[in-house]
Amino acid sequence: MNYIHKLSLVILSASLFIGSCTKSDISSTSTLSKTISDDATTPDLSKCKIRRIYQQTGPLSVESALFTYNGAGNPYSVRYSHSGTSHPNHFFFYDSKSRLKEYQLRWGDTYIHEFHFYRYNDKNQIIIDSTIRSDANDAYPYVDVSTIEYDNLGRVVKETIVNLKNGSEPLNATRRPTYTYDSRGNLAVALWKSSSYDYKINPLRQNAIFQFIFRNYSMNNAAVQPKYNSIGLPLSMKPNNDQFFNAVETLKVIYDCQ
Repeated sequence: MNYIHKLSLVILSASLFIGSCTKSDISSTSTLSKTISDDATTPDLSKCKIRRIYQQTGPLSVESALFTYNGAGNPYSVRYSHSGTSHPNHFFFYDSKSRLKEYQLRWGDTYIHEFHFYRYNDKNQIIIDSTIRSDANDAYPYVDVSTIEYDNLGRVVKETIVNLKNGSEPLNATRRPTYTYDSRGNLAVALWKSSSYDYKINPLRQNAIFQFIFRNYSMNNAAVQPKYNSIGLPLSMKPNNDQFFNAVETLKVIYDCQ
């Protein structure tokens, strides 16, 4: 049995214990409405998938990333033209019910820098997000287990993050981040005005998996963008509180639709 397998079993045991001790405030499984604040309906966003992004990965470097999807329409990979430590590739794995079971961040296609394992409730919502992170020395000494709570619109609103391993250092204190939304359905961000959001469509709404991994269910974009496509999706994602992948600025977004 390899080290990662052993560690996964330890995480599973711990997550079962944590999950049993934490009350999850989950009510309705109704999905977010497709309405936005300045229009009654929006197009079917599942037909307008993100295909490629261009990001500022360094002072003088711009990298592109190609998005691929599986037969169910869910993300399969996000692979960079030159993957590196600041912009790993992303891979998504699913169970027989087409539910996300594992999410990996890799330097290149082989070295797994970080991976997540998920547990679901009977409403098919992820309630346990177990994270293992590498220290770049081919070891996995950082482990967190997050217990997740939702509101009645199916948005993540609270986490309880327990640190199980922190390398050779003492364990980190338990964290309890919360996520709140304004009357327009946009995520509240410290030091960012709600009025700065535009009235167009947030591309994270294309897929619930993107919304979940970034803990962002905003209806609109954090700021007005220079250009949008024909249905109101932004062709860039700035400022940085609209970080999409890898916490770097997204200069250009290309969709399957026009």
